[in-house]
This record gives sequence, structure tokens and C-alpha cells, in this order.
Amino acid sequence: MYCRTSVDFTANDTTMVKIETIILGLLHLTTLHWPLLTSSLSISPLTETKPKPKTTETSTTPLTRLEWQETLIQKSSPLPPTLFPNALSTLQRDGVVRIDGRSFSIDPSLCSNLRQTILEELASGDSRWETTTSASASASASTSTGNDNDDEVKVYIPGTRLRFTKPIDISFGGTDRRHDLLLPLNNRSKNWLDIRMVLDSVVRKLQPLLDEAVDQMLPRLHGSGDTESNDNDNSSIEIVELASLIARYGSNHQNIHGDYRRYPYLGEDAAEEEPAIITKSRIGKLPPRLVTFVVLQDVPTIEHGATVFVTGTHDAEAHELVYGNGMGIQDANSSQDDDLDDDNDEGKMTMATIATRRSLLLEHSTRHTFDSRDNGVRTASQFRCGDVLIYDASVLHWGGPNRIVGNDRAILYFGVARSGAAQIVSGEVEGEELARLGFKALAPVRLKDVVMGGPSSSKSSK
Repeated sequence: MYCRTSVDFTANDTTMVKIETIILGLLHLTTLHWPLLTSSLSISPLTETKPKPKTTETSTTPLTRLEWQETLIQKSSPLPPTLFPNALSTLQRDGVVRIDGRSFSIDPSLCSNLRQTILEELASGDSRWETTTSASASASASTSTGNDNDDEVKVYIPGTRLRFTKPIDISFGGTDRRHDLLLPLNNRSKNWLDIRMVLDSVVRKLQPLLDEAVDQMLPRLHGSGDTESNDNDNSSIEIVELASLIARYGSNHQNIHGDYRRYPYLGEDAAEEEPAIITKSRIGKLPPRLVTFVVLQDVPTIEHGATVFVTGTHDAEAHELVYGNGMGIQDANSSQDDDLDDDNDEGKMTMATIATRRSLLLEHSTRHTFDSRDNGVRTASQFRCGDVLIYDASVLHWGGPNRIVGNDRAILYFGVARSGAAQIVSGEVEGEELARLGFKALAPVRLKDVVMGGPSSSKSSK
């Protein structure tokens, strides 16, 4: 998402949640983008001079979070393009895949026009909205200044961030550096027509791949057998977010993060429902999902704000290195920090543990080589306008720094989840509160409906 962003809500996704203690204090609700392996998010303006971080890490002198991530990208490689027939296997292995432009890409002029519309929207300030902690920010924000307040738009889809008529700008990172602009799915005005045109192009090509990838890769939530669609065409995955990520000049590294959590449990398999205790920990967040990026401008180097991925970290083993062992999962904001923080206050991990876990995480990468020629880190650099990538939102990643003067890097993204997953994680309390505010819950939007005549915003969910 996102970011998806590791937003300081604290934290993406892309999205924000309340932090509550559940199940004997072992599981905690965390935000959609956890500040993994890091201290709390710190975005500050940069000069054009590159930082000169230490390049080695020892058990007694671990690098700071910023130094460590800077070292990773300096030793990284661009995501290699993958021909479309091999995209699924690459996505399963690495958690991220770049579609070869010879197989598929979006019309650059269309992407450029959409980017201009997005930047004009940000400049107008009409969509700006203060940060919230609700997973349904897209719905509750409709009552905020700068957004529609009439009955026609007081609608939402439980468990999603979908907008219907007007965008919402959620800025983060300080000093107007990063934006997560939630985009209108149903607005067919001239200003937002490019969104529908881009989505139509992407979905027509990628839907069969996304259908199969969702089925084979995403966790199946507890109770999902009661909510999944019975469609015979096996193309009922749902779209749960549509937005643009903008990284302005001066954006620093985001914290490394995953957009949803992978938990260890006996027999972990996408064909089996996960335990109820794990699904309960997801309440109030966006559901497990795959995210598709469409690059709206050239991103020739890592200096242009390229997103960074640690390949192969979309599994429970990698997440255990970040969050803790077994079910003893620490909240990212817990006083007992169980992430790879660069602080070493009393009660936190030792410096040796920090360095060891960071090393193990890189060794876990599917692209890592033990001769140090490849650290397993890949960047969305050397991308052309219209290029497309897909990633499992649980793979560890972060938005890289934008050090190019005058560069406003913009990406269109959308997330898809299993049928019924968003409804499961939406939570009864959230629904009751939005109903009290006069909001009407709509039925989910299937991805295939984005192409087949467009989604309807008039049907209420049951």
C-alpha cells in the first residue's frame, strides 16, 4: 500500500488503526505499516549531498536505522523485468515482480496525464485531510473539511479505503514530503477519467494473474468459508484500495515495513484457514492483499524515490525476525521493543541482537548470495513511465529517498484481497460508529467489475 507507505499514523500503508491489547496480551493490533526493524518514523528534509553512512556493522557498533537502510540501497540492484508467463512464479518466490515492458505496460501519455491531475489536486489543497486512526479513513473522512458532506457520498465499503467521488490527501513524513492520495473509483468526470482508463488497461491484462496469485499466496482468514463468493468463474477477488503515492524532493527513507503481518502457525497454507486468534489480530486493518504499482513517470535511479524491497521476506520466518518468536508477538510501540531498533536503551535488544537479526533477515532473502555480491535487496529504479510491478503487501519494503530537485515521484496503486476478507476485518464497532454518523455500507467491489461496466455504488451490503 501503504508507501504503501510506512506512514506515521504510526504507520503504507497506507492506513491507520487503533492499537488495542487482545488475547492475554500476546497479540496487539498494530498499524497498517509497522515501523519494522527501526525506530519510529523520522522523515526530514535532505540536501542534495548524499549521506555518508558507515558501511559495516558489527555486534558492538550496529549501524543506525538510516545508515543501515542507506547501505542496503547502495548495494542493491534494480528489479529485473520478468516476462508475463513467468510473473506468478517470480512473485511467489520473491514477493515482488516487475512485469517486462515488452509483455505489458500502460500508455505513457495516459500515465503522464494522470500524474498531472494528481499533482494539481495536491496543489489545490481541496483534498487535504488530517490523519486519523480509523481503517475506514476513506469513509469517515467524508465528513471532514474539503470533502462531500451530502447524503450521496456518505457511503463506504467495510474494511477498505475506497473512495467514490472525491479524493482525500493523507500527507505524512513531515513538511509535506510524502502523500497518500486516496482516489475516487466512481468519479467519471473529465478530471478523473484517466484513472478509469488506466485501471481498465491494467485489470484487463492482469486479472487472471491476480486471481491466481491471490488464491495461492494470501492467507485465508478464519471464517472466510462463510463469506467467500460462490462465483464459478473464480474471479471474485475484491479491490480494497485505490490511491497514489507521491514522494516529493527531500523525502528521506521510510522505515522498512510490511503492510500486513505473516504469522507462524502449524500447517501454514493458503488453502487452509488461519487460526481465529490470528484473524482477530487483523481486525481494524486492511486485509492481506496484493498491491499493483503503475509508475506514472520515469524513475531512472534510486535517487528518484524508488521503492525498495527485501526479496523473499513475505513469510512468517522473516516476520519472526522482526516481531518476535512464536505467538509472543510484540507491538511495534511496546516498551519491550522487539524490532531491529537502532536504540539500545535499557530493556531493549542488545546491539549484538540487532546486528544478528539484520544479517539473518538479508540471508533469508531469496536473492541473497553468501559471497556478498548480492544482498537480496531490489529497487523499483530504472523504471519507465507506464511500467507495472506487483507485490505481496507483506514483503518487507520501504519508500526510498527522493534526492532529485523538482522531482515529485508519483505512483498509482491498487490493492486486491480475497473475497470476503475486507468484511471479516472491518469490525462491528467501526460499522456501528459509521452508521451512527449516517454512513451507508456498500457491497464489495469485485476487481472484474472495474472493467465490466464499472462498480455500482448503490447497493448496500447485507
